[in-house]
Amino acid sequence: MPPLKAFRFLHLADLHLGYQQFGSEQRANDMALMLHFAVERAINQRVDFVLVAGDLFHKHNISPQLLHQVTELLKPLSAAGIPLLAVIGNHDNPTYADEMSWLDYLSAHGSLILLDAQTGADGFKVVLPWDGAIRRGTYIDLHCGARVVGMRYYGASTARMLEIYLRDLRSLPHAPYTILMLHTGLEGMMDAHALSITRSALNPFRELTDYVALGHFHKPFIQDDWLYNPGSLETVSSDETAWPQRGLLQVSVEPGEPPVQRVEQVVVPRRPYVRVLVRMDTIYSAQELLDAIDAQLLAERLDNRQRPPVVEVTLTGVLQFDPSQVDEAELQSHIRERFRALVVRITNRASAEAGEVALPDDLTRSELERHVLTELISRDVQLVEEADAWAALAARMKERALAGRPSAEIVDELEAFLAAHPAEADAC
Repeated sequence: MPPLKAFRFLHLADLHLGYQQFGSEQRANDMALMLHFAVERAINQRVDFVLVAGDLFHKHNISPQLLHQVTELLKPLSAAGIPLLAVIGNHDNPTYADEMSWLDYLSAHGSLILLDAQTGADGFKVVLPWDGAIRRGTYIDLHCGARVVGMRYYGASTARMLEIYLRDLRSLPHAPYTILMLHTGLEGMMDAHALSITRSALNPFRELTDYVALGHFHKPFIQDDWLYNPGSLETVSSDETAWPQRGLLQVSVEPGEPPVQRVEQVVVPRRPYVRVLVRMDTIYSAQELLDAIDAQLLAERLDNRQRPPVVEVTLTGVLQFDPSQVDEAELQSHIRERFRALVVRITNRASAEAGEVALPDDLTRSELERHVLTELISRDVQLVEEADAWAALAARMKERALAGRPSAEIVDELEAFLAAHPAEADAC
């Protein structure tokens, strides 16, 4: 293992390349622009390597055009001698019928280095060094003295796989600086995600690693100058508009005992994405509705944005006029023309009468319960922004109760949720 030298790297995750959000081809191009931005940043800053902590693609079955686009976007990185190290995310995972993912393909053809657990002679997963001849391996020791270890998304099996990684990493020769790259969520960081690992499952790696590079959760967070999650580069879902600025992380490491690392958050040039919530309880005509939407969008200064925005309008509350006068197509056309919007999405949660909930067709029982809970909670103006999170909490409480989980466990989860949502809890 070479001695540690000063080096720099980029950490990014969740690019979701190929995602045509709301059926917009331009939104797929927006996702690709994020990779282009990261590649240019890596070259201009002369970093030593780039990490992609999963979900490079949005779907496991990609088009030939997207494969060509990604291959071309990565060529300047290879030409500059900057390796891109990646792990497989849940969106990259191949189907059960396929043995290879598209990340396997890109790795086999030299566009990136895919780090993944290997199958040993006994059929069990093991941590093995990168072999350039066969282009396979779980970890790679770089010339700068850094070791990068990668683990794909394993869902409910993540905790078990971490035990295997911990066992094997403890048997490896010491590295001056070790990065563990995972595609997994961390419990407590997002309310509606049950498949997450606990902090206690990661803590044993503290003595073996200097930097844990996470992906999967699109919400950025940092814990203890050790766990780093950059968040998604583009806005993949509307919920992300409420989160802090995010993009990618640029990390500088200097030799020392222990090594000294500095982490800079680099905000990427995402397309503007604006959510508007309109309460219908005090609106008495279609024109008043139009005026209310305009007022909120003007407050967002959309008329001054250089890039056409994505606009999502949610109607909630109880309608005070004939529902047939709410022409969603007309609203979309008006917003698109007035504010140069790229995409306009209208979500109509308003009901014709108090207590009435509109029910979509073809819902399962659990989906139906979740839908009704979300609709009812969203009618409280103090809870509407977090209606999905509160509905998810109610569903989890029911599941735990029916499964016979200890009451103390249910109370602990409820208290943790309320602590994370103090303003909304006060409204209840």
